[in-house]
Amino acid sequence: MSERMHYIKQTAQEEYGLRHKYNDLLASHERYRLMFDHIPLAYMSMNVNAIIIDSNNAFSELTGYEPQEVFGRPFSFFLYNKADVKYHLEVTFPDFRCSGRARSIPWKLRHKTGREIYVMVHGNVRYDQDGSFIQTHCLIVDVTEEYRAKQECQKAESKAQLILDVISERVTFHDKHHNILWANKIARNDDNRDCQDERDCCVNHQQTCDKCPVMKVFNHHEPAFGELQSHGRLLQISAYPVFNAAGSLDGVVQVARDITERRSLEREILRLSSNERQRIGRDLHDGLGQELTGLSFLSSALANQLAGKDEALEALSSKIVDSIGRARKRMYNVLQGLNHIPDGPDGLSRAFECLAKSVTELFGTQCHFQQHGELQIEDAVLCAHLYNIVNESVNNALKYSGCQRIDITIDAHPERLSAIIKDDGCGIDNSVPRAGAMGLKIMQYRASMLNAELQINSSEQGTSICCEVPLAAN
Repeated sequence: MSERMHYIKQTAQEEYGLRHKYNDLLASHERYRLMFDHIPLAYMSMNVNAIIIDSNNAFSELTGYEPQEVFGRPFSFFLYNKADVKYHLEVTFPDFRCSGRARSIPWKLRHKTGREIYVMVHGNVRYDQDGSFIQTHCLIVDVTEEYRAKQECQKAESKAQLILDVISERVTFHDKHHNILWANKIARNDDNRDCQDERDCCVNHQQTCDKCPVMKVFNHHEPAFGELQSHGRLLQISAYPVFNAAGSLDGVVQVARDITERRSLEREILRLSSNERQRIGRDLHDGLGQELTGLSFLSSALANQLAGKDEALEALSSKIVDSIGRARKRMYNVLQGLNHIPDGPDGLSRAFECLAKSVTELFGTQCHFQQHGELQIEDAVLCAHLYNIVNESVNNALKYSGCQRIDITIDAHPERLSAIIKDDGCGIDNSVPRAGAMGLKIMQYRASMLNAELQINSSEQGTSICCEVPLAAN
């Protein structure tokens, strides 16, 4: 009897313990379910046939279906496209079931109202001890807003791509490692290669990087401009820095405009203008000049005949002689303005000699001209530009430097020509605006017309301007 009572008592204690553990298990399950149903991520579980056997409230909120409408339905029921259903049943789920995991699988789901939902699915498979499939555990992240934002960005990029592809300029983007990451259509066509394979920062592979505007931007983080020769074309380069949100240089945008035809037309216009000026000068010299010379002789003869006969007529004839002389002088000044450079291959040398002589005589400033090498140039446009660059440099020195001496040096070689103008004045103060700045811009423009490089070095001891012209390019 005592043994039976002991057994009953022991059984009651075990039952009490089991009930207590069961209640704890129910409480734990209730807490788990409460947390499970209120997490912000959608959850669902599928069996071996891809039928949903469990889900949380977030999944119901995501799809618009009540929990009882979700349970027992295949996951393919919620897919938006029929093609996605086939791919899910034949590829994605079998791979998931075999591999045991799924990471960032994109799907487009259909909400109960019919609208599209873009999601990313992450999941693991639960197996038993024998390795048999039990169920899946999947978290579903709603990326609809991110997807639509990405679509809008892609639309904006496509629109920008279309705009950049139809413009005539070559536009490229260089990252901070100097690699070209993007190029518009005309830039890609010019290089005859995919922009992703481009690894050269310069448009012209023969141009040194020190002169490349893109490299100047990388070095100084400021916009830079210049001209480069590329594949026989003359390109006007503009390079601009691109900064990220932190203010660091992220890359460089380069815009290259083909100015070959424009430069050729400009040179042709200047050539025609120079020829027309020479023609007008010759017509004035051969026509009006001869007439004035004849009138000068006639008036002088008349004055000689009237000398000592009639004082009034003698005075009048003297005035006529003086007036004709002034007219001839003015005409020759006009001729010199129309055509600074005499005819002939050595006309430029003679023009520089005349310029140095006239500066010394008119302004009292010692101006010396010296030439190294033989200067034989018949290109009227080149001569006109180079003469005007030298003339403008001399005029600026006379106006602003307060110099006592100016040296004009021409260094002539078969492939290049250098013109150097030095003065011993006060130099150029770039911090103070001056009227001569326009003259410097015109000089730079004339140098660009000759594909020349114009360098200006200034200090308190004076200013040196060097214009180096590649004769082969002209």
